[in-house]
Amino acid sequence: PGWMVESVLEQQCAIYTPRKAIIVLTDPKTGSVLAMASRPHYERDARTGMWRNLAISDPYEPGSTFKIVTLCAALDLGKVGLDTEFFCNNGLYEEPALKVRLRDDESFGSLRVEDVFAHSSNIGTYKMAKMVGSDDFLAYAWRFGFGQNTGIGLKGEKPGYLNIDKWTGTTFSRMAMGYEVSVTPIQLAMAVGAIANGGVLMKPRIVDRVVSADGNDVRTLAPEQKHQICKARTAELIKQAMMRV
Repeated sequence: PGWMVESVLEQQCAIYTPRKAIIVLTDPKTGSVLAMASRPHYERDARTGMWRNLAISDPYEPGSTFKIVTLCAALDLGKVGLDTEFFCNNGLYEEPALKVRLRDDESFGSLRVEDVFAHSSNIGTYKMAKMVGSDDFLAYAWRFGFGQNTGIGLKGEKPGYLNIDKWTGTTFSRMAMGYEVSVTPIQLAMAVGAIANGGVLMKPRIVDRVVSADGNDVRTLAPEQKHQICKARTAELIKQAMMRV
């Protein structure tokens, strides 16, 4: 897996010349990190380059990938089903009192929740978040592991930023679609992996076992569950929605 990840990363960097590029490959059932690579990185031969492990040390605004939190909270609390419809205001939504102004890339009328997620409608996502409420929304974001270290056991891990109490009128609408919040690639990989794992968030695992010089196992490190984010049924519904994206 490591060689493949490095190869793909080199190819994509050659095509798109990004400022940063990160890949984290995990096994959702065990939390094992099978491969992790980033660019820029440290060139061992030249002994120059980036010392930081960007996958754990560099938080960023996740954007629409964070909409999984909104969807999960709404489904898990029974506020919506995949067939629940939201009017998406033909692409422009305003709440003047809160100075909220949201646009969608496409002009949609009514969309089912499944389609709100598939088309990444900002308007539909915010309306869904309002049904959840700010307190429960934050609770689910925390359950997913955002705003806190994963405990991966590597130096330099950052917790990202989850705005708990310094909200303005626009904060809720922005957070629901992945802005005014920051995450690390390892956090996001583990969060999405939890959905693949029936709603169970795993601790990232980088060591399987310790072996002596003669090849005998000295110690085995078992996979470690952190907690259940949502019901297994909710995770199945989210996977169904993700297949539409």
